[in-house]
Amino acid sequence: MARRLRLGRRGSALVLVGACWVLLGVSVIIEPYSSAGWVPHEEIPGWARGIVWIATGLIGVITAWWPPGKDRWGFAAIVLMPLERAASFAVAAVGWALPGIDHGAPRGWISALIWSAVVALIMLITGWQEPPPKRGDK
Repeated sequence: MARRLRLGRRGSALVLVGACWVLLGVSVIIEPYSSAGWVPHEEIPGWARGIVWIATGLIGVITAWWPPGKDRWGFAAIVLMPLERAASFAVAAVGWALPGIDHGAPRGWISALIWSAVVALIMLITGWQEPPPKRGDK
């Protein structure tokens, strides 16, 4: 008898976040967003950033059906771009706050906090254990 394909909690998170990253990547390619002020990641062309968002999202979606432990590649992929954003906005916030530095983003700190929270949430999900199968599930 064929084994049922079960996504589970970790896999569901990978599909959800991965799909969001694919859509975000498409939007960055179509119309790159520009922050108020200078933000380092915006120095990279929008098409290149979009491709990386799409690629990391697809890796997340593809690995969603892999067993826990092997799906770590998907989690590593989906955390990459939020880490890049968190670091970039943090640099922009510091650049704006320090005297004598002529560039940065005045609201970079809030974006850095938001993207850091996304990173923390993804890291929290990587530690989730799948519940044991119910009786009769295979």
